[in-house]
Amino acid sequence: MKNTIRSVLIKYNVHPTKQRIKVYDFLIKNPTHPSAEEIFRGVYSEKNPISLATIYNTLKLFEESGLIRTITLSDGKSYYDAFLHSHAHFYSLEDGKIHDLELNDQAIKDQLPPEMEAKLVNIVIYGNINK
Repeated sequence: MKNTIRSVLIKYNVHPTKQRIKVYDFLIKNPTHPSAEEIFRGVYSEKNPISLATIYNTLKLFEESGLIRTITLSDGKSYYDAFLHSHAHFYSLEDGKIHDLELNDQAIKDQLPPEMEAKLVNIVIYGNINK
């Protein structure tokens, strides 16, 4: 798995340091859209300490490289998603969890006037889950 992550990072022109490998590995293994603080708690250990600043810098680099997406909610909090396939997000107002939703982003892009070109479709739907 470590070599696979190393290859992915290199593909996105990210130098594969030990910390970056750990952060990306955590994101892949935890597709729950974690915050930077949750990632920090998940990868920090006494044996291999990492700072919260390193987490934030790594996430910024990953996003700039196109390796991850940042989901910023209306309250300004950011969460991170390593799955880049076309999908939307549903934010549960009850439990604060973010759920993936399948999305046909081409249908949305087709609704744009001809002079507009979408580079990214990023949709977050807020609501409740009826049980």
